[in-house]
Amino acid sequence: MKEWPFDAPISDGKMDGDRFSFTVIGQSPYTVTNAGGTTIGYPKLVFTGTLDGKTMKLSLTWSSVLDTGEERGGQKFDMKCDKASE
Repeated sequence: MKEWPFDAPISDGKMDGDRFSFTVIGQSPYTVTNAGGTTIGYPKLVFTGTLDGKTMKLSLTWSSVLDTGEERGGQKFDMKCDKASE
């Protein structure tokens, strides 16, 4: 069984010193319903972060790209992880 968001190629990958960013647009559509009716959306995940020694700080902004070309949403999630000891 494939997991959501199925195939999701990375695009717009960038590194600048200890900063990085990349975008993932999922290929698995879902239904978006609002006052204007129902349309199809695709998940857009934008990751930005920094590396500091063994610590990575990462922000994920989750929005939707509608089949109309419009982008909606923009929930932000912040994460931090430390490299495990080897």
